[in-house]
Amino acid sequence: MAKCLFRLSVASSYAGVEVEVFLANSGIESYGARVQPDLENLTISEIRLPGSYFWASAMRESWLSYQPRMNEFKFLIWLNEDTFLDEDSINRLIREHGESLEPTVLVGSTRSISGKHTYGGLRRDKWFSPLSFEKVLPSKFPQSCDTFNGNIVFTRPETDLTVGGFPDKYTHLRADLAYGFECRQNSVKVLVASGYYAQCEENANYVRYSDFKKIGIKDRFRIVIKDPKFGPIIEHVRFSLKYGSFMGPMYCLAPIARAALGR
Repeated sequence: MAKCLFRLSVASSYAGVEVEVFLANSGIESYGARVQPDLENLTISEIRLPGSYFWASAMRESWLSYQPRMNEFKFLIWLNEDTFLDEDSINRLIREHGESLEPTVLVGSTRSISGKHTYGGLRRDKWFSPLSFEKVLPSKFPQSCDTFNGNIVFTRPETDLTVGGFPDKYTHLRADLAYGFECRQNSVKVLVASGYYAQCEENANYVRYSDFKKIGIKDRFRIVIKDPKFGPIIEHVRFSLKYGSFMGPMYCLAPIARAALGR
């Protein structure tokens, strides 16, 4: 977290803007008070959360704290704690967003320390599989996408309000995908911004379907039904029925089938 905030401070100073960070913290120590003195152009508003929170639920709490004051801000940015902004990133996002006359959400792409593309925009790659995506590699110009990984998301407060704000009813996965779909349903353009904006390594700290063959059937069903970083199944079903189109019911059954088959 410290490196993320430091890089945000550097980027905001480069752009000549003041940034207020709504930081959700479910830890014991007050993080904001410890790092605030070392950060230029940043003010930290810390939201202290009881118990254990995961990404989407914590982001939702941050958004709820920001919402009553949204009229105070010109832009809104989501930023993951493992995402380390380039010095000119905010300046470029402001410039690129300013060229759009329509309600727009910009998605910033990230790359690993080795230069490999990691996160950013996603595009549906099969008409018959509405929840199957390919990554959209950034180019010299903004590109349309269907949804995104929410590592860097940049928009205006009024656009965010049009979309409905950060989605609720998600613990960890799918909230960023849902937000992207809600943008499209509310006539908000979703664009992959040109070039790369930050370093972020791929997150390997959760179970994938490809891992099922190495896990016993009892543990596979436990993961599918209630693991917060994979499921829970109730969130998967809700997401599939809302955004899976005619394939929604099939998507609902897929985790159970794959847990039973181990693949």
